[in-house]
Amino acid sequence: MRSQEFKLNTVSTCFMHGADNSKTSVPELRAPAIRGVMRYWFRAVAGGLLGDRKLLELHQIESQIFGNTEVGSTFQIRIPHQNLQIEENFLLPHHKRALKNGLKADQSFRIILSAQRPVNDILWDSIISTFEAAVAFGGFGLRSRRGYGVLQLSGSKMIQNNDIWAEEMTRIAQTVVKNIQNMAESAGFATIQLANEPTSFPCINKKGIVAIGRNPYPNAQAAVIGFMDHVPQKKLVGIYR
Repeated sequence: MRSQEFKLNTVSTCFMHGADNSKTSVPELRAPAIRGVMRYWFRAVAGGLLGDRKLLELHQIESQIFGNTEVGSTFQIRIPHQNLQIEENFLLPHHKRALKNGLKADQSFRIILSAQRPVNDILWDSIISTFEAAVAFGGFGLRSRRGYGVLQLSGSKMIQNNDIWAEEMTRIAQTVVKNIQNMAESAGFATIQLANEPTSFPCINKKGIVAIGRNPYPNAQAAVIGFMDHVPQKKLVGIYR
């Protein structure tokens, strides 16, 4: 069966927990949480290619990878046991409030994606590129939309400078779009041009942007604080008018 191992680094504190989400709970890497972020980004791409109102078609191609109530998932996520360091950090660092345990930044761990049954190149490429897109564009755990839970593939060139960062993000986006488009068309579904305006469901579109901050920060925690300080003042972050 196909399998691929990834080594990742925690860029910022990751507040990923299991059923116990209390203040003193022990954080852990959880395969269901990673799968959930992958599913979100798969839907975002597939919805942009098929149309965010084509719910039946979206369900059918999503089921080919993630399964449904009748068929199990095509792949599994395995996280080998690793002794990761834990740190206490503020969920609201700009106000120094809400302390919680999280996985410490600047450490590495391994994740293995493997097929649970024979899959063709189209499906496997879609699985791998969806994972890479989830890591590049998403976050994991609590406050992931405010800068926490950021991961990076080990050996990534994106930290070198803004030009390389933009090129790599573009490559990842184009790859996942191409692979999921191939997957949809192989299933007999017609794809459409990406919308020029934001859609009802948060799907990829031509209006969306990825902004690069002008001010450099000494570390990820300082960047998180700076971002949280500015988010309440900027309606453009996560809101379309």
